[in-house]
Amino acid sequence: MKTNPRIYAGIFLTSMSVLTLELALTRVFSATMYYHFAFLAISVALFGAGASGVAVFLLDERLRRRPTEVLLAVFTLAFAAGVVVALVAVLTNPLSTSPGKSNFWSVALIYVSTAIPFVFAGCAITLAITRYASDASRIYLFDLAGAAAGCLLLIPLLNLLGGVNGILFIAVLAAVSAIVFSIGSKRMAIMSAAAAVALSVFLAVNLQTGMLAIRWAKGLKTTDEIFSKWNSFSHITVTGNLRESSLQILIDSDACTYVMRNAGLGRARPDPPVSAGGLVYRLKNNSEVLIIGP
Repeated sequence: MKTNPRIYAGIFLTSMSVLTLELALTRVFSATMYYHFAFLAISVALFGAGASGVAVFLLDERLRRRPTEVLLAVFTLAFAAGVVVALVAVLTNPLSTSPGKSNFWSVALIYVSTAIPFVFAGCAITLAITRYASDASRIYLFDLAGAAAGCLLLIPLLNLLGGVNGILFIAVLAAVSAIVFSIGSKRMAIMSAAAAVALSVFLAVNLQTGMLAIRWAKGLKTTDEIFSKWNSFSHITVTGNLRESSLQILIDSDACTYVMRNAGLGRARPDPPVSAGGLVYRLKNNSEVLIIGP
C-alpha cells in the first residue's frame, strides 16, 4: 500500500503527543501522589503499547474491513478523549495516607484510566506500521522523531501551561493528528475538527477558571493556597495566610519549607523547637543562621 505523506505527519504528531503525555504524567503523579509514583507513568505507557499491539493483531480481520486512514483518525480521536478521561481520574481519586482497600482501588482506577490513551495511540501507530509495512522504516523514523520532539516540547509546555493544562493541550494535539489522518474522509475530518475545537475551548476555559486542578494531593485536600506555579521539574505552591507569622512553601505538595515573617529583624520569638530543624539554634545562642531544607 502506497503511503500518503500526511500519514508521516500524523504519526509524528501522535508520537509527540504520546511521549509528552508520558512525561507530563510523571510530574502530575509526583504532585498528586508521591514522587516514586512518577515511575508508574512509564509502566502505564509500556503496558498501553504492548496491549495495543496485541489488540491490533487479534482484531486484524475486522480492522481490514475499514479504510486505514479512517481507523487512524478514530484511534487518535479516542486517544484525545482518553487523555481527558485519564486526567479527570487522576485528579478525582486521591490516595490516602493510610493503607487499605480504598488505596488499592484508587491506584487500580488511575492505572486503568491512564492506560486508555496509550492503548489507542499505540493502536494507531501499530496499525500504520502494519498497513504500510513496505514503508515501515520511514514510518518508524517519523515515530522516533515525534517522540524526540515530545521530550523537547515538555519543558516549555510545563513552564507555560503547567501540568493539568499541559495535559489538556496534549489532548488538543492528539485531535489535530486525527485531523491530519482524516483529510481523505470528509465526515471524519469534520468530527476531528469539532473535537479539536471543543478541546481547545475546554483548555481556554480551564486556564481562566481552574475548573480542573489539583484539589487533593498525597491524601490531603489542598487549602489556603496563595500561590501555585509549575515548571519543568516541580510544582511549587505556597500555603497559609498572609496575616499569620509564617507561610509554607511546598514542592510537589511536599518538602515543606517555612517562610517566617520578620525573621531577620531581631524581634522577640519563642524558643526554638526541639527538632532537627531547631537543633542549630540550640548549639549556639544568638547566632546568625540560615536553614535550607532541614
